[in-house]
Amino acid sequence: MLPLPLSAGDGSVQQAGVVLLQDVFAVKVKRRRAVGQQSGGAVLGLALFHCRRRGRKLEEDALHLHNASAEHTHSWYNTLKELLTGFSCRPRYVKVFINPSSHKKEAVHIYRDSVAPLFKMADIRTDITVTDRKGHSLSVMKECKLDEYDGVVCVGGDGSVAELCHALVLRAQLDANFPEKPVRAVLPLGIIPAGSTDVVSCSVHGVRDPVTAALHIVLGHLQQVDMCSFSSNGQLVCYGFSAMFGFGGRSLARAEKKRWMSSSRRREYALVKTLARLRPEDCQLSFLSAKTSSSSLFGHR
Repeated sequence: MLPLPLSAGDGSVQQAGVVLLQDVFAVKVKRRRAVGQQSGGAVLGLALFHCRRRGRKLEEDALHLHNASAEHTHSWYNTLKELLTGFSCRPRYVKVFINPSSHKKEAVHIYRDSVAPLFKMADIRTDITVTDRKGHSLSVMKECKLDEYDGVVCVGGDGSVAELCHALVLRAQLDANFPEKPVRAVLPLGIIPAGSTDVVSCSVHGVRDPVTAALHIVLGHLQQVDMCSFSSNGQLVCYGFSAMFGFGGRSLARAEKKRWMSSSRRREYALVKTLARLRPEDCQLSFLSAKTSSSSLFGHR
């Protein structure tokens, strides 16, 4: 923990506050530079970038530590960088899939404006694929070298997330030579909401917010989730989440047909319409314990 003074009222009373090191994701040396100067400059101290919780959202914040001594500043900088590197759960290199057709075709802008700056600040390298057709991410996942990455990130809606979940589990099966048995995915999946409903993202993060999702990924937060396999007449259809089946699946399908509505109205319409037309599903359910079958997502702890 890093102690810092917090002023209260008129500043005459000092209260002790803390910034947890586990919430810090970047440290930079502050310098005084002239207009147009790109490098060098007098050392002013350090800036620690960390996240803070506001309700269900996570927000970026900065703590400024002033010190004119270049020697002291660099000593603190090196120590803090070493401590941050010690968080082994945090990703250093991720494979990113962006669906440019999601919702109002905002996924590329969401990634560029809200996600990429945080990844860059946290020194996370990225390998980006902008998908151009259905099944594109699946075909890429079948061929890429997964051992190079620390995680996979999906920027899109529920359909994009479902496709990548299917791809991750299917790839794990192929690598393990168990094409008919469930195998745990070797990499966690981070979900950046950029769709029209974002049901999966809401269930993981508790809120539809790209910055919150990106900070969970940056800090290496992991959450276990249930994965399902859907089969028909003994043949595997796909892997995904329970929200894709039954009431959840029918609600999503109806919401997709009403894209001209606002997101909130579309969700309300789909829920009410699906409730009004509930009918039983003919299916058989089976499960495996979480110790052997669950997969991980970057998400709320």
